[in-house]
Amino acid sequence: MNFLGVFLAGVLGSTAVEGPQVLPGVLDLPVLRGATLSPDCGGMRDVVGPELTCVSAPMQRINDLVFDYAAEAETRGWRDFGGAANAKWMVRQTAQGCERLTIAAFWDFRRHPEPRDGIPGFVGFQVEKISRCA
Repeated sequence: MNFLGVFLAGVLGSTAVEGPQVLPGVLDLPVLRGATLSPDCGGMRDVVGPELTCVSAPMQRINDLVFDYAAEAETRGWRDFGGAANAKWMVRQTAQGCERLTIAAFWDFRRHPEPRDGIPGFVGFQVEKISRCA
């Protein structure tokens, strides 16, 4: 194999993500530009639940980040499974069954009654087993 073949095999065969990740070992999504990991979901852990992992960014970026993360998840085998006002669902089939990924956008409504530019927003991620991927 020539140099180019070895190089491409190394690049295309590599699944490692460098830098911080969202749910390492489960989702393995990179922390996208403009977002930072928020382990306590901005103090909202008591409201959103301990099973959620979050990133934060300025509120005006949150909607775009939800769709950017969904696109990133699609490159890892997740497919669209619907959504609601502030959430997107995706599913994937694994050897252990079906998993659903919830990607939800929110803000700390206890401190800010209305979402607006300049306040912190959050994107939450949760993966759970479900009975079927249909």
